[in-house]
Amino acid sequence: MTRLRRFGVPITALLRRADLGDLIGGAVWLKAEHRQVTGSFKLRGALNFLLQLDSAQRRAGVITYSSGNFGIAVAFAGWSLGIPITVVVPADAPPSKLHKIKLMGASIVLADRTSDNRAQLARALAQEKGAVLLPFADQPQVIAGAGTIGLELWQQLQADGDDHPTPDVLLVPCGGGGLTAGCAIAMKQLSPQTQVVAVEPEGLDDMKRSLAAGHILANDPNARSICDALLTRQPQPLTFRILQDHGVSAITVADAAVRDAMAWCAEKLQQVVEPGGAIALAALLSNPKPFRGQRVAILLTGANG
Repeated sequence: MTRLRRFGVPITALLRRADLGDLIGGAVWLKAEHRQVTGSFKLRGALNFLLQLDSAQRRAGVITYSSGNFGIAVAFAGWSLGIPITVVVPADAPPSKLHKIKLMGASIVLADRTSDNRAQLARALAQEKGAVLLPFADQPQVIAGAGTIGLELWQQLQADGDDHPTPDVLLVPCGGGGLTAGCAIAMKQLSPQTQVVAVEPEGLDDMKRSLAAGHILANDPNARSICDALLTRQPQPLTFRILQDHGVSAITVADAAVRDAMAWCAEKLQQVVEPGGAIALAALLSNPKPFRGQRVAILLTGANG
């Protein structure tokens, strides 16, 4: 946290919503991480990794792979630190995301989302160029950086009134699982009674099925969702193990419910939240019954759709 603060990463707002609290007969907070610099939480992990490279590694440059948001964050961090960046990106990523990556001077390598393995492509490029490979989720420093959201959320809740509330549930959008893993580690230390819940798109529930089975399972390569930021092949080994060890559960949400949550954000917050960033809110709005009478914290994680 200190490393990111020194660099100037801002604290994002925590919004207590009486209307959502009334919906479940409890209390609801929205962590507005979609307002983070670069438009998503990904900056935390990207910066935490890049800031710890030595001078030789910085000169060699960094190659990563991303559906968009992590690429934007790494490109911004690289631009800020003077580190050359290359990003392997799905060819069907939103043009707005590709534009932002290019705008910050990073090189882009396009890959087919279905037939190409972006991790393998990035690994081969890193070996060829002698650059540093940066995984988008399955990397301890990236996970630790993402986990600062959990620490920040807990600190903000401690300042929220005299009762110092802690959440019963923390709803986290889940793609590669780095954010969920980081938050699970933070909550285990700060608020062990909080149940961390990973939220995935219907039909792309690799983490949910893997946790239930006790081993890693893959998604159907032809499965699709509007949540482009959460489209992954399968859980990463490190993030999967962390979620297992910390008792994380997982649920799924339909695309229609995600659209409704995005519309809710536009109407109630007058803010744009991309599909993957709104999916945790969609879980509560579309099915409030499991959260009756509870204190629920929800991460809004991206605005780059």
